[in-house]
Amino acid sequence: MKMSVKNRMRVLWAVMAFVVLSGVTAEILLRTVRHKIHQYDVMYGERLPNAITGFHSAVGYTGLIHNFKNYVLRPRESGYRIAAVRSYDKALYNLGELEALAELAGVEIDTNPIRSTLRSYIDALNVVDERRDDGAAPAEIDAVVRISDASAAVSIIAIVQALRVKSQQETRRQVDELGAILRVLAFLNILGPLIIIWIGWSTLQSDRAQNKLLVGLNEDLTRRNAQLDRTNRELSEFAFFTSHDLRTPMRGIANHARFLVEDFEDKLPAEGRKRLVRMQELCGSMENLVESLLAYADATARNAPEWNDLTEIVTDLADNLPDGVQGEVILETSLPKLFFDPLQLRTCLRHLIVNGLVFNEEAQKTVWVGFADSVFVDGETLHSALYVRDNGIGMEGEFSEDIFRLFKRLQRPGKYGEGIGAGLAFVKKIVEANDGVVRVTSTPHTGSSFYISFPDKESRLRWIKPQKP
Repeated sequence: MKMSVKNRMRVLWAVMAFVVLSGVTAEILLRTVRHKIHQYDVMYGERLPNAITGFHSAVGYTGLIHNFKNYVLRPRESGYRIAAVRSYDKALYNLGELEALAELAGVEIDTNPIRSTLRSYIDALNVVDERRDDGAAPAEIDAVVRISDASAAVSIIAIVQALRVKSQQETRRQVDELGAILRVLAFLNILGPLIIIWIGWSTLQSDRAQNKLLVGLNEDLTRRNAQLDRTNRELSEFAFFTSHDLRTPMRGIANHARFLVEDFEDKLPAEGRKRLVRMQELCGSMENLVESLLAYADATARNAPEWNDLTEIVTDLADNLPDGVQGEVILETSLPKLFFDPLQLRTCLRHLIVNGLVFNEEAQKTVWVGFADSVFVDGETLHSALYVRDNGIGMEGEFSEDIFRLFKRLQRPGKYGEGIGAGLAFVKKIVEANDGVVRVTSTPHTGSSFYISFPDKESRLRWIKPQKP
């Protein structure tokens, strides 16, 4: 039975109205996303790299610290003082730009330690002037105007990491929005043949236009990914060079303390020698802190994933424990193979094993490593879970989140080694960056159990489970 001309026209008008409405909706969505991409380009592609580069230049070897040190050594050459003040102004300007970008991005950052340290350098210039006028030698002036950059270093690394995470989140969100538009357009392409069947009219030109639009969207995605890689490289370089500038004064302080001990040991009282040695130890601790911050910032830098034999890795880690760490590591079950970045995987297991042996007061310190098809942890069922269990000191359940915070230790420093409390933070960051979860259960004076699982629907592709006998 043929469709009447009147019904054909009704269907045609309905189809046309649907196509027009879909096209207008898609255009609105595209314009909205393009506007957001443009804003993102300006913020993360122009302003952020410029602010990072400008701040590094202002405080680095050609900036404030460089000119300040030169003025201390040559206090009568006023050009260094003028250059230091200019570098200070430039640093404040770029720091303000970073604060503005963080506010636009909705990221909370604390720049007070940085501002305080920068201000300390400017205040120290006045001290240099006073001491110079009093006839003090450069070495005497240098001893008076030593400035600690420790809190500024922590703040700088935290800011870089926060902006990096926000940049990644923003890119993922934009990719999701573009993916939604692609699904809408794909639906329209599927609807095309139905329109041809019901109406008998070709939509070839419309399909070509839509395909062209899809190509443009794919090019936008490629460009956005390249820009994200560039931004992440710049943030990593910023963290590296800035931390290098902070380590240099600390090493100088440690060297001067060592020179004093070596050159004037027979003239120094015992208490004086003790304090100089302690000064060297504190400088070493500070350098370790900066190194840990850098390692934390780069903890999710990925190598190509590959299949890893967990049994081999655990055995190797057990045979090569760090100096001063003793105990037994037991394979409690057969372990599967895991498709993962091998360096990140070794980092996670090393920190979990060492944590279980260090925070342990038992005569026979023991860590058990195993694999469970499913395990129930705090009201949640984890499937395909790798676990590391110990007979250590344990903890109260209220601290199950605190232990994963960077530099967070539940015990006083030195009681269980000289660690800075970064190991478990590395574990959590690496696992969550790979779409996994890490959970812990613990009982005081009994021990703790850590579980790693990948709950997404594709997690089964990560594991090759051992064959049951």
